[in-house]
Amino acid sequence: MKELVFVTTALFIIGSVYATPNYYADVVVNVDLSGKVSISGKTNHPSLITSNNDIYTSKHQELWILNISIPGNFSDYLYHISLPQGASVNYIRSSATFRIESSSNYISIIGSASNKSFEVIVQYSITNNALYYDWPALVTLVSAIGIILFIIIYFIARLRKPKQVPEIKMYGLTDRQKDIVELLEKHKALTQKQLMEMTNLPKASLSRNIKTLMLKDVVLKERKGMTNAIILKPKEK
Repeated sequence: MKELVFVTTALFIIGSVYATPNYYADVVVNVDLSGKVSISGKTNHPSLITSNNDIYTSKHQELWILNISIPGNFSDYLYHISLPQGASVNYIRSSATFRIESSSNYISIIGSASNKSFEVIVQYSITNNALYYDWPALVTLVSAIGIILFIIIYFIARLRKPKQVPEIKMYGLTDRQKDIVELLEKHKALTQKQLMEMTNLPKASLSRNIKTLMLKDVVLKERKGMTNAIILKPKEK
């Protein structure tokens, strides 16, 4: 009778062991600044692998909690958790034996266990006074700002560029004619009356000098309302 009970018990235990699925896992867990978790690697558990998911993280004020607790027995499992840049660990609980590694302001937690449930809980915070950037996005932003600034500076320079003053060949001109040219360079356009007042030349003398300058293609007359204005002839392109 005792032998029968022993055999029955043994069969029950063996059956229970084989009835309970055994899982395995060798996974890499990456956590980003927003708390999104991506798990990759090898496992036969149907729901362990995930991508860009926030089901394993929660936040209370400045504290983050990473909680990966998978029911069932894992015959063997190994995890490598990478926390966000600038993270500092406050608390860890795991069914596995684990160690903490730090490199270039990144913290990694590496753990392994056999014949246990997959459980790891990490409380961490991210340093507020440190600046951590998404460098590709930052480079793109800086490049865009640089291009916009270049375009703005280019058009401002074009607007401020002084208009080209016609090149006047001063040789062959009399002193009076040179005075007239210099006044037109300064004032752009003047009537004959204004030139008379500025040069103190008689009307007839001024008319002769203006006519000579027109024959030499230095000045020309341009209609301004009811009067004619004397201007420098634009330089031919």
